Amino acid sequence: MNNTLHHIRPFTEDNNSSRINNPEPQVSLSIKAIRDAGMHQGNVNSFSLNLKELYHKMVNEWEAVKSGISEHEVQIENATNILEDKNVNQQQRIDDITNKHIPELKSKIKEVKNEIRDIKAHPEKYQDEKTDKVSYFISLALLLLISLYLWVFYSSAAYSAFFREIKFTSNAVFNSIFYSNAISEAYKNGITSLMFITLLPFIFLGLGFLVHTFFEKKTVSGYLGLGTLVLTTFFFDGLLAYEITQKIYEAKALNMFQEMPPFSTSMAVKDVNFWIILAAGFVVYLILGLVFHFFIEAKHKLDFIGLLLEKKASIEEELVNEIAEKEQERANLESSIHANKQEISEYKNSGKFFAENNNAIKQALTEYASGWAKYLTFAKFPESMIAEIESETKKIIKGEL
Repeated sequence: MNNTLHHIRPFTEDNNSSRINNPEPQVSLSIKAIRDAGMHQGNVNSFSLNLKELYHKMVNEWEAVKSGISEHEVQIENATNILEDKNVNQQQRIDDITNKHIPELKSKIKEVKNEIRDIKAHPEKYQDEKTDKVSYFISLALLLLISLYLWVFYSSAAYSAFFREIKFTSNAVFNSIFYSNAISEAYKNGITSLMFITLLPFIFLGLGFLVHTFFEKKTVSGYLGLGTLVLTTFFFDGLLAYEITQKIYEAKALNMFQEMPPFSTSMAVKDVNFWIILAAGFVVYLILGLVFHFFIEAKHKLDFIGLLLEKKASIEEELVNEIAEKEQERANLESSIHANKQEISEYKNSGKFFAENNNAIKQALTEYASGWAKYLTFAKFPESMIAEIESETKKIIKGEL
C-alpha cells in the first residue's frame, strides 16, 4: 500500500513530520505553548497570533501532500473496484458449484448406485447374449489339450532335430515328432539339453496366445503384427521340419546300396514328410490362437455382469473424486474472497485518515491552548485571562475550520 498516508499527520503530539526531520528533542504542543506563554507573559493577543500561526503552518503542510493524496485516492478506488469485481465473479463461481455442479454430480452418483443395485438384482436385463457356459468349458478343455499337444510336439521335435540320432523305420516321422523318451534322454545328456527341450515349447505357446492379442485390435498395426507373428512361427517350424526331414533322409541313405545325392531345400519341399511335420506344428499353433480367442470371448460373456459392476463402481469413484475437487475449489474461492475483503478494508481504512485531518488540526490547536492556559494558572493570572484564551481558541477553530 502507498506510504503517502504516513506523511499526513504532522499535527499530533507523537507524529509530526517536522519533528521527525528535526534533530532537536521532541516536545509536545502543550509544552511548547507553556514556553511561548512565558516568553509573552501570557498575553492573549500573542496567544491569538501564535495559534493562527500554528494553524496556517499545519494547513501548509497539508497542502504540500494534498496532490499526492488525490492520486492515492484514485489508486485506492481502482484497486478496491478490481477486488470487488473479482469477489463478485468468485462468488458467482461458488454459487454455481454449490447450486449446480455438486448437486448434478450427486444426482449422477445416485443414478449409478441405483443401476448397481438393479444389475445385482436383475442381471438378465443387462446381458446382451445368454451366457453359454458349455462353450466356455469346451473352449477351455480344447485350449488345455491343444497346449499339451503342442508342448509334447515341440519338445519331441526339438530333441529330434538337435540332439537325437534318427534311425530309418516305417514310423520314423511319428517317432521324431512324438518321441516318448525325449525328456529322459535329454536329462542324460545334461541340464542344458533338458532345459532347452522343456522350455522351448512355451515360446511357441506364447506366440499362439499373442495371436488373440493382435487379432483383437482390429487395426492395421494389429493385422501387421499378426502377419509378422505367423510368418515368424512358420519360419521356425520350417527349420524344425527341415532338420528332422534331413535326418530321416540321411538315415534312409545309410540303408541304401546306391549312392544318394545330398539333401537340399528343393528335396525338402518335395518331401511329404516335411509338410506333415510342418502341419503338425504350425497348423495346430494357428488353431491354438483361434481357440484361445474364442475362449477369451466366452469368458468375457461369462464375466459380463462382473465387468459391468466394476465399470459402474469406477464411474462412481470418479464422480466422488470430482465432488471433492469442486469442494476444494469452493474452499479456495472462499479463502480468496476473505483475503480480498480484508485488503479492501485496509484500503478503505487508509482513506478515513484524509477525512480525519480537520479533527487532527482541532486537537492540535486545543492542545496548544491547553498549554497556554496551564501557564496562566501556574503564574496565577486572573481567571478572566484563561476565559479569554478559551474564547479565542473557540473563535479561531470555528472561524478557520
